[in-house]
Amino acid sequence: MKLMKKAAAAALAAVMAGTALPAALAYSTPDFSDVPPSHWAYPYVMSMADAGVLKGTSATTYAPEQKVSAAMLVTLVGRVTYEDDVAAATTDGDSWYSAYLRVAKDKGVLEGTTITDAKIEQEVSRYDMAVVLAHCAELLGVPEADTDTSKITDYAQIPDAYAGAVAQVYALGLITGDIAGCFNGAAAMSRAEAATVISRLLTLAGGTEEPEKPAAEEAAAARPSAGNGRGVLISGGDRGIGAAAARAF
Repeated sequence: MKLMKKAAAAALAAVMAGTALPAALAYSTPDFSDVPPSHWAYPYVMSMADAGVLKGTSATTYAPEQKVSAAMLVTLVGRVTYEDDVAAATTDGDSWYSAYLRVAKDKGVLEGTTITDAKIEQEVSRYDMAVVLAHCAELLGVPEADTDTSKITDYAQIPDAYAGAVAQVYALGLITGDIAGCFNGAAAMSRAEAATVISRLLTLAGGTEEPEKPAAEEAAAARPSAGNGRGVLISGGDRGIGAAAARAF
């Protein structure tokens, strides 16, 4: 986890140091054609790509609106929260996510979610993402924060099992609502949103600066809450989980 934090910190710091330059020049990773500097998630996608947390669907595309599976989620949070434990738990013959799933279960990260072995390759909801992020924030030592749940316009409709986690990740700024202030917990998470929440989690845990937002995002009241599509790509070949982890899924 220390190496991942250092890499992420360096990537995030590059943004802050490069504010006098065009946004595209602040990163070592070449821009993705479908995530231009004006895209709301551009700094998050690029900083996490620079840190080696995730990568594109090709050398030139990222597919920001594709949906995130539960397998992808447990892999991403494992890499930034307890990657040393995952490396120790990896065995020959594992699938690309097996060790991440085992450690997530051992650490209680999936408690309170609907994520099971049978559903591991299905799209993950914002509700379950909120629970997983809340658990990971606690593991990383991020202090709890208070929030005014009246700002979440659909909070009264959030199931009791998720209400606490949603309030916490909202207070921490890890996940936000749509333009109307709705959390939309039943919606699936997109690759753009995944890059954003993981970047914010690392910022909270490591004390790094949040990437500078493009002007388009500063002017907007909110970003989209979900996208369309399937699958996620992450960088896995150097994490001891085999070449299959670096393929499309």
